[in-house]
Parts: sequence; structure tokens; C-alpha cells
Amino acid sequence: MEDLSQTGREVSVEASENSQMPKKQPNKKLIAFAIVLVIILASLSYVLRDYSDLAPINPNDPKFYDRYPTTPKDLALIYIEGGTLLWGNYTHDYAPTTNLLTVQVTPTIQGLANGFKESYPDDIVQQAKAAYNYVAEEIDYVDSGTYARSYPVTTLTTNEGVCGDYASLLASLLYAMGLKEVAIVYTVGEVNGIILTHTYVAVKMPSYSPPQSIVQEKIDIYLGEGWIGLDPTNSLSGEYFDFAELDPKWEHHWNITSIVGVPVYGAVFTFDLDYNNYDNELGYYFDVECELYAFEHDLDNDVTFSFELRENEVIIDREVINVTCGQDTLTEVDFILGYLDDFDVDDYYDTFVLYLIITP
Repeated sequence: MEDLSQTGREVSVEASENSQMPKKQPNKKLIAFAIVLVIILASLSYVLRDYSDLAPINPNDPKFYDRYPTTPKDLALIYIEGGTLLWGNYTHDYAPTTNLLTVQVTPTIQGLANGFKESYPDDIVQQAKAAYNYVAEEIDYVDSGTYARSYPVTTLTTNEGVCGDYASLLASLLYAMGLKEVAIVYTVGEVNGIILTHTYVAVKMPSYSPPQSIVQEKIDIYLGEGWIGLDPTNSLSGEYFDFAELDPKWEHHWNITSIVGVPVYGAVFTFDLDYNNYDNELGYYFDVECELYAFEHDLDNDVTFSFELRENEVIIDREVINVTCGQDTLTEVDFILGYLDDFDVDDYYDTFVLYLIITP
């Protein structure tokens, strides 16, 4: 820090001496240089300022998912096709048409998984435990039914969810850490006289020997050795089961109805749906703009996005778009769905429903 303890006499003497010195003429070259420097700095400031809302979006940039974390709100229902039934009968309340359970590896999720890997290099069991504890401790349980409410990246943003959200997020993190064989376990049980469904995760991890229980024995029989069950869901009080602990006394652990391997799939961001457009000859229509991105899973295949507009469950128009898996850029699309003789936006979701069917 500067020493500001000079006396007024010293300052006044210095000022007096300076007053007797001849005034220097301004250096025109120096002034010109300063002006140019100011212009350059101003230009750099303008160029380097935040254009996040205007600049092209890089799907590999974690900030991309901070900007577009949620499911498109205008899509009334999203189908995820391609889940592999590993065991059981897929006929109970849970179905791919009614909830959002899936495995989704985004840059945000991959970055979080990489953090666990860096903390425990060459120890996949400790990495998995870190991911498990993170989901169990950081996500708050919300008492809003049992159906999954959002995609994994949205669960990370809101830090809340139900059992399906916990399962989707944990499965995604395990997949991102290199455990490619992951599945969702569906169960059903009774709580206070009410029949409720539940979900947790199964993952193949031969390097770990789980605690033996009736539940784990069932998983061994249904899926084979090397698979373990993980239930990170906490309660409203914040309590949760220990890693790989499946309670045979709890019906929602042992009463397994089906086990489904859910693939990595593509997703939609910046979805814009323009209502009440009208053509004099054809009628009303929806103008749809969106950006699509297919997460890397199987580089030999595309992900198919099918947008369907249905009127009273009858398909009246469809747009199908194929996106190459693993590509580093978004696919921008603009298309029209319709036309309708009559349309009232207030009746949307009642009569007219827009579906998105994602097929890996």
C-alpha cells in the first residue's frame, strides 16, 4: 500500500517547485497512440462481451445445458422407443409413453461423471459410490406422485424429483463413467393400503460383490451374475439406502415387475411452436422451429425424431427427421404441422396433441 503520511509542507514544497518548471508541450504522437489504444480496447471489449444468446451453440459446451435444461413445454407427450425388456412384463403403469425414464449423456452429465473418475482414478467401484451418494444427497424428493418428472439434465438443474428422476440421473452418470450396461428396475408395492410403483437402477459391475439379500438373488437370477441393484431415492426426511443395499423387508425392492435396459437417446432444445397461423386455402397450422442433437451411443445409427400432430388421437400430420449420432453440431429444422379446418389454442392438449417420438 502507498504511504500517505507526507506532511502538507512537503507537498506544498513539491507543488511550488513544480509550478516553477516550464510546462511541457503535449506529445501529439503519444496522444494519437493513446486514442488508437482506446479504440482497440473498446473494440476488444465489444467483441469479447457475452453473446451467449446470439452465438452459435456448441453442444459440447456445458453451458449449453445451463441454457436449455428443460423438456420442451409445448410437447404434450414424448415417446421414447428402443428400451430393451431384460426381464418381466411391461404392462403395468410404467411405460415409455407415460414417463421420461431414460439414460441421457449430456456434456453436463459427462463432466460430472469425469469429476468422480478423477477423484477415484482406476477404481470404478468408488466412482460409482460417489455418483450414487451425489444423487442421493443432492436431489430432494418431492411428493408429487411416482412418475418421472423430467430428464436427467433437468433434474440436475432443479435438484429435485421422484424415484424415476433419481434412477434416470444415476443410470446416466454410471453410463457416462463407462458402465455401459445399465437398466431401470420397475417394482410395485403397498404403502398404507395404497398400491404404488417404484423404480431404481441395475448396473453390471462384476468388480463389486454386493451384500447378499433376497432382492440381490432375484437380480442375479433375472440378469445374471455381476449385476447389482442401486436405489438412491431419498425420502421427504432425506434418508436413503446405503450403496447396493436392497431391503428384502420393503416390497418396493423385492417385488420386481420388469427390468428395462434404456438406451442413450437424442434430445430437442430451443423448441418454438407458433400457434394460430392461418392459410386462406388450407386452414390453420403450427409453425415449428427447433434444434436437435443426437447423443453419442451407436455411431452406426441415426436417431429419428418424429413429430406428430394428432387430433383426438388420429394422426393428421407428421414430420420425420434423422440426426446422426455423435455429431458435434445441432441440426436446425423449421417445418409446418397441420392444416386444420378449425383451431382454438385454448383447446390445445384437449383435442390437439403434439407428440415427439424419439427412436434410437
